[in-house]
Amino acid sequence: MQRLINSQTHNTDDYQRVLANSFMVSADMAHAYHPNYPNAYESNHKVFINQGPVIKINANHRYASQCLSEAQFMSYCQQAGIPFQKYAHRGDLACGSTIGPISSAKLGIATVDVGNPMWAMHSIRESAGVADHGYLIEALKVFFSTR
Repeated sequence: MQRLINSQTHNTDDYQRVLANSFMVSADMAHAYHPNYPNAYESNHKVFINQGPVIKINANHRYASQCLSEAQFMSYCQQAGIPFQKYAHRGDLACGSTIGPISSAKLGIATVDVGNPMWAMHSIRESAGVADHGYLIEALKVFFSTR
């Protein structure tokens, strides 16, 4: 980004302005509620297949989502007319991460971690809903059209 900015302008503040006005969507997958493993989920944060993209949050900062970036992504979903869900991983269980926290910390760009819900992530039988892919595409169309 810095080289792109430098090729267009000689103002050294422009790079900082671009970072301050940027927004990143870190898109991956999310753990959908699986009835065979009810104790693996926070009771009030279950997400379901084919019910919309998932905004992911974690008390241990394994995801980059914060309240303002969550609200921004919710706005994209609302503009697209699609449902969305929120997922909070159990704080007492280990969880994976995404590139969101690393990129956000290194660049200082507001970031939201989202994903499509799926069962059995990282297993031989991962399963996801077709409708969720369409929902996420619609949300990302709004994101790209407003940036």
